[in-house]
Amino acid sequence: MVAFKINGRSVEAADGSYILAAIRALGLDIPALCDYPSLEPHGACRLCIVEVTHPDWPGWRKLVTSCNYPVSDGLEVHTNTLQVKENRAELLRMLLARCPETELVRTIAKRYGGIAETPYAQRPEVTHCILCDMCVRVCEERSTSALAHTGRGTEREVNSPTDDCVGCGACALICPTQCIPFTRGDTRTIIWGREFPVAYCVVDPDKCRACGLCEEKCYFDVARVKLFATGRLTSFIDKASCQGCASCIAVCPTGAISMPAHEEAEALLRVRGMAGRGARVVVFACPRSPIPEALKGNVIVLPCISRVSLAMMLAAVLAGARKVVLMARDAESCYFGEGERQAVKRAEFAQKLAQLMHLGDARIEVTSIPPGLFGASQELERICAASYPASVIEGQLPYELSEAGYDELASRLRALCASGNAPDLSFWSGGLRATKGADTALYVNRIAVLDYLVASLTGEFALREVAARALNSLGAAGVSCSIVSGSAGCVGEDAAFGADVGSLNSSGAKRVVTLCPESAKSLRERLEGVEVISLDEYMLKLAAASAKPIDTLKVAHPAGCNPPELPGVEWRALSTDIHAHGPFAFRLKLEVRQGYSRALAEATALGAGYILCQCPAEYLQVKLLLREGAWRMSRVEPVTFASLACILLGSGEDGR
Repeated sequence: MVAFKINGRSVEAADGSYILAAIRALGLDIPALCDYPSLEPHGACRLCIVEVTHPDWPGWRKLVTSCNYPVSDGLEVHTNTLQVKENRAELLRMLLARCPETELVRTIAKRYGGIAETPYAQRPEVTHCILCDMCVRVCEERSTSALAHTGRGTEREVNSPTDDCVGCGACALICPTQCIPFTRGDTRTIIWGREFPVAYCVVDPDKCRACGLCEEKCYFDVARVKLFATGRLTSFIDKASCQGCASCIAVCPTGAISMPAHEEAEALLRVRGMAGRGARVVVFACPRSPIPEALKGNVIVLPCISRVSLAMMLAAVLAGARKVVLMARDAESCYFGEGERQAVKRAEFAQKLAQLMHLGDARIEVTSIPPGLFGASQELERICAASYPASVIEGQLPYELSEAGYDELASRLRALCASGNAPDLSFWSGGLRATKGADTALYVNRIAVLDYLVASLTGEFALREVAARALNSLGAAGVSCSIVSGSAGCVGEDAAFGADVGSLNSSGAKRVVTLCPESAKSLRERLEGVEVISLDEYMLKLAAASAKPIDTLKVAHPAGCNPPELPGVEWRALSTDIHAHGPFAFRLKLEVRQGYSRALAEATALGAGYILCQCPAEYLQVKLLLREGAWRMSRVEPVTFASLACILLGSGEDGR
């Protein structure tokens, strides 16, 4: 750290930082029209001038632009001396002469100099350009370098962009006086008097589950979930209003949203081709990243990296890619900046899912492109030149995806598990109350993979939370548990269960508690000398014997289910059976969604605070339907027998 003074106050700042940042950190007001977080400081407007001196400069001081003058030990900075005021006032008079009609200039001149008029001859033609250079600099450092200056002195101007312009709008976004006309909508962008097509999004209502994720993540407020006169609830995107960021496509779990100009099937085909050849690297980039012709075969260019979904990243890894990279240009100067930030978080989650499936550490990453016209090509050359370890599935039967959405991804991950590849639960089980080598083992099969996929949409690991509460309740009852990962499904495949039986025998557990009830039935036939019981059964026994609830819980149960008597539980029977809706699917048929809606509405009408789900997959489905931020059809909360028992034992939520 560097110690120095600002207006007599002792301050510290990082070595290599600039005075302006330190001034602002103190809360001092100082004008600066050409300063932007993601651009190198330039000192073009010169309004941020300060006076500096130093004990080693006896009697000598000077004016400097604070935005690009580095801090140093012992430096003394003064922001409001007479010399600073006079020089800033003169700069403001010259700015007024150039841009007398510009509101920002008039406001700053009055605020920082008390100036309303200028003695200098005013420019004959109206302009709002203050020659801050920000448009040229952002295009040079963060886009295609299509802008440049012409002329010198008073004749200096920003020239119209060259044919390299991609219409990204970064120049208009950061222009302090908003003097670059920019409109986007009705499937086109207009900037610098030129038109660029906008790749709009459309919704297939037959695939939409009306989850509302598109509405929540669309930072332009275009995507909307609507209830139509037919009674159908579905997302709707107005083509004329769509900005083309495609962030809605990336978060849609059913593949209901598409972009005609960038079809998912075509992108997945390119992903498979790139993943299986050469360096086995798949790179996603946006149009702001100029790619040399020789390197274009390694890159998929999309309107924004926010278009890259979790499924597409995993599709590349499943197709054999050794490295998947999202090249981020610069969120701060991007019209789609929020989409880039969403993509970074999605890539982090995709990497965790890759680790869960033993597909490699650091397999998926987001890289920041260095500033400059050649930053993208240099970064791409670095990525392609590096060597990466082979994937565990390289050379095995293909697991490629050919369809958008989570259902096909879930199918491929199930196939990967069925081959004996038990998920790595180190992250999933992190923080759980587990004891290695305990006599009781909690068997978590590949339902954990589905928990991951749903968590990427809801923000919570719902089954992990059930396991956490159950382990806490068991621990309070003096029962220690280890956690054993399995690769079989709830019903199971012989090959996968064979590997899981070996793992359970190796654990030395005398009792196996299964997270999935169906797994208990299959394991009882395969494990000898070991007690096998589902978590639901085990927790119900514990609750029946030990629970002393204060409040009564009203719980709705499906038709055909005969729930046990439990202390503090008042059962309310539904007329329908939500368990009859079949296996879990992200893409819900209309009649299935309506079935869930009716059940939840009936539970509400019965005064229930909870609705019973008879298996983990069903529990995840209802959790997804009722996630926070969605079009919630009910305030009723789903429970399994295990999570209900935890509530009764005092390690769950308050009663409703």
